[in-house]
Amino acid sequence: MARLTQEQWRALIKEQAASGQTAKAFCAERGIDNKYFSTRKKQLATQPAENRFVAITTKTLENQSIQLHIGATQLRMPTGVSAQWLADVIKALA
Repeated sequence: MARLTQEQWRALIKEQAASGQTAKAFCAERGIDNKYFSTRKKQLATQPAENRFVAITTKTLENQSIQLHIGATQLRMPTGVSAQWLADVIKALA
């Protein structure tokens, strides 16, 4: 089997889950080593997927500021901040 990218492995793992087959049967059908498949699945489960969007919520407060909640992190800023600055902050927190 040719070398696969992380995204290709993620797609293959997703395909196996949707197939209803056991990992062993899925791998046997496709000529994939079952142990390696399981290893990659475990590795990728602990790594965030690239280019994922982070779910955030924004709320305008009475004093005209923006408050971001990302997990346990809270960030308040005035509404006049530039969109580019805000995008940079969100990217850095992701």
